[in-house]
Amino acid sequence: MASLTRTLQEKLLKAGLRTAVEDYLTRAALILLLATVLVYVLFHPRPSGLALFVLFGILVIVYLPFRLARVRAECAEAEMPYVLRTLASEVEAGVPYMTALEDAARSGKVLGRAIKEAIALYKKGIPVERALKSVGESFESERVQRAFMHMGILYQSGKEASAVKKMADEMISIHRAEAKRFSAELALYTLIFIAVAALIPALFEMYVAVGSLFLSLTVTPEQAFYIPAVIMPALSGMVLAWIYLKLPSFMRR
Repeated sequence: MASLTRTLQEKLLKAGLRTAVEDYLTRAALILLLATVLVYVLFHPRPSGLALFVLFGILVIVYLPFRLARVRAECAEAEMPYVLRTLASEVEAGVPYMTALEDAARSGKVLGRAIKEAIALYKKGIPVERALKSVGESFESERVQRAFMHMGILYQSGKEASAVKKMADEMISIHRAEAKRFSAELALYTLIFIAVAALIPALFEMYVAVGSLFLSLTVTPEQAFYIPAVIMPALSGMVLAWIYLKLPSFMRR
């Protein structure tokens, strides 16, 4: 349990959430309790169904910091080409390093906030290299950590920004490959969505109609309303959310 708590605290920090794990778990447990009461009042599920709902909620609470940390890292990776290019170009043009770093911070949101944190640490007396390294380690991404390391090396080397430019070009190449992969998979995702949003509801209506005529199938009014009006749209929404998560992070900008 102590190991899980430490891991959750680490993931919360890498997700950019400055909150203690105890506070996070307390608030999450309160929300889960309210959601459980609401589900019970509205739907009157069986005890086994309610237990499954609570178990699912606990899994979500544990998984959420891991996912948020990864999303923050993906957003930072998506902004790396713009930020690194801006920094390298201005340093090579003779702009003072700290001014170029501030301009680079304005080129991104997630990465920009992290760079501003490093600048704030520098103003408190921490060396630039250490400040950048410390902020880079707060990301769940080796690429982002390496980018902050190269920023620190650029500060030491002066105008030699070839390594920073090379890393920006590498990220652009990675983004192109990810875009091609997603384009190739998009047709499959479209077919899955059509099946869930159109074919499954039609088959359900056919099953209900045929079953009521030839089989001893009975559908209650509540089921007849909730399945097509709530459950089917919810499944379609889940498929859309799944497709959105498959979308490369730099394409969500």
